[in-house]
Amino acid sequence: MVRFFNYFALLAWLATVLLMIFNYNQLPDQVPSHYNIQGEADSWSSKGFVFFIPILAIFLWYIMSFIEKFPQFINMPGFHYETASKKQIQLAKNLAKVLNIEVFLLLIWMSFNEIMNLLQFYSLNLGVWDFVIFMAIITYTMIYYGVKINRENKN
Repeated sequence: MVRFFNYFALLAWLATVLLMIFNYNQLPDQVPSHYNIQGEADSWSSKGFVFFIPILAIFLWYIMSFIEKFPQFINMPGFHYETASKKQIQLAKNLAKVLNIEVFLLLIWMSFNEIMNLLQFYSLNLGVWDFVIFMAIITYTMIYYGVKINRENKN
């Protein structure tokens, strides 16, 4: 299942970048580069800035993929690589994989939504709710895997 979401996330990234490339000339010269808590633009940059988030996303993707392969770098309560069981190590790797996909998809969602807004195709501005939903998903993932790793620690 994780492999499916990896492919889905990379396909979403590619589709978003291609959308940006093919519509680059239709973008306004100045694009928002920062939003306040109400979702209103409060800083502007040249239109090339639209590529910043996808580049950041792929950079973070590779860093997190590295961490997945070296679980000794995972630092969380109840998990100590030196004393962890194979099951705990696998759970920690799965946690890193799932968080990687979640963060990557959030960044792609932000980029896609921004491009669609700039091209005036639609406006799905959830404002602070984007952040709240994202944090709820991340929090659930951390609690879910934290509980599983700690239960395994007691066995």
